[in-house]
Amino acid sequence: MSDFDPKISLAEKEAKGLFELLETYRPKFLDAILEHTKPWIADRVQRGAIKDFPTKTKEMGKSAITEIKAEIKRAIDESTEEVKILLDNKKFWPHLGEMPKNIEPVVGLEPYYEKIKIFEESIATVIRSQFGKAGRILKKYGIIEFSQYGEWADGGKDVFYSSSYRVDLSEPIKLLIKTYGELCRKLIQNATSINALKFQKEQHEAREAWEKS
Repeated sequence: MSDFDPKISLAEKEAKGLFELLETYRPKFLDAILEHTKPWIADRVQRGAIKDFPTKTKEMGKSAITEIKAEIKRAIDESTEEVKILLDNKKFWPHLGEMPKNIEPVVGLEPYYEKIKIFEESIATVIRSQFGKAGRILKKYGIIEFSQYGEWADGGKDVFYSSSYRVDLSEPIKLLIKTYGELCRKLIQNATSINALKFQKEQHEAREAWEKS
């Protein structure tokens, strides 16, 4: 056993620990997203029906309002499985992507770090998909009016939360993104350290072979 083997073994053990810790963040994100989006859907439909377009709501009658409330419940109940499916995609998670396998120059590591940078956008996209449910309910019952600068974008057969509107993240989600990103960076740094140690071991072995010949 060379002097490098214990160092490599320790670094690989640290990598395993980091990966296992990062895996615990997947259900945490699921819970945090649902805690943020479920009440948002109900609040936005209610705001549209009462605050933004009260006349239309008054005219539709008790039966239609009861239907809308049932529609909100269905939309919220379906959210868990929908978000779970989106988060089950392995390509979604930076830590499940390919790690550096060779000695990389600093610039060569940028693609790995870029995945972490855009992770917040990926989370926002999942949230945006759930926000759109409120608009669909409001459209179905003829409550909202679409405009070029409105909160809702009419896609014909579907309604989307307008891309011109920023998705506000809850504080728990922001904290998860921050800590998850920090751990991902440590995992990348760990991978580069392992690569460097293995390369140094090869150099050492090559030197020994050279000198003994």
